[in-house]
Amino acid sequence: CIISPTNFSAAAFMYGTLIDIHTEEDDHNLWEFMAKYYAYKGARYGSWELRWRYGALIHDEEERLLHENPKQIPEPQVERVFMRLYEEKGVRVSIQEAVDAAQVFRSFSLRYVRLYYGAKELLAHLKKKGKKLYVLSNAQQVFTASELRYLGIYDYFDKVAVDVREVLCQRSIQQHL
Repeated sequence: CIISPTNFSAAAFMYGTLIDIHTEEDDHNLWEFMAKYYAYKGARYGSWELRWRYGALIHDEEERLLHENPKQIPEPQVERVFMRLYEEKGVRVSIQEAVDAAQVFRSFSLRYVRLYYGAKELLAHLKKKGKKLYVLSNAQQVFTASELRYLGIYDYFDKVAVDVREVLCQRSIQQHL
């Protein structure tokens, strides 16, 4: 958390300082479920094939991003991967359907998501004092906002940014930090 020891008008929190989360993407039941989910749209995969193709497409996206910017840690947009999984089977879906698939995947792989002790109370206290609050994350955009809503803290924030560099470059936020 970025807070000056004296007077401050804003606080920025890294996503991981507020939320304790654990997912299990190696669970075979997850891939069985996702194979059925894809089949409902006409994209037939076996569970092992889907798992392998997902991993390969994630790798391809990471390589593409590394090639575009070798100094940056690649963070693929998973909705692009889920869209490509449909396309590989000749199924056309909207980007929203790909986002939905990504969110179903995340919710099924989620073992727990919870706030760290005192996080909500701290946010409520700072908001009551009129502070601007920001959450910074390099996590997937399709997951971040939904998880903040699920935990009941989304509305405390003036901005949720999934690209930390984006936020730190914005004058409107810099003037508060």
